[in-house]
Amino acid sequence: MNNLSKKWFEFARMDFHNAEILFKNRSYEGTIWHCHQSMEKYLKGTLSSIGKTVRKTHDLPALLTDSAFHFPKEILDFVQELNAYYQPSRYPDTALINPLSYDRKTASRFLKLTKSTIRWLQYQLNHNK
Repeated sequence: MNNLSKKWFEFARMDFHNAEILFKNRSYEGTIWHCHQSMEKYLKGTLSSIGKTVRKTHDLPALLTDSAFHFPKEILDFVQELNAYYQPSRYPDTALINPLSYDRKTASRFLKLTKSTIRWLQYQLNHNK
């Protein structure tokens, strides 16, 4: 593993830790945002680890595609859903068209899925050398 990958993974762990702290303090929007950040950085660390180009993007599905791994449907669906939370409209005239849920249930589900997706990626990196 190269130094850049290690840094990406370290930053991803910090973001996940922050997501857990925010969840405990009932800051569900912050929890979800940090789950996205953690996934983004872990995916970028994964790309760096396998020698792929790391694009400057926040688009999680694009980062999945760049990895060339065959992801289970559950991960693909989760990443697509989480991606919608990264930059939702903050304007009142458009935010109500399709409101996102920033509640405890959603934040808890995203925390669990972020953790399980990171574990899946770790397994792939350790067993597909």
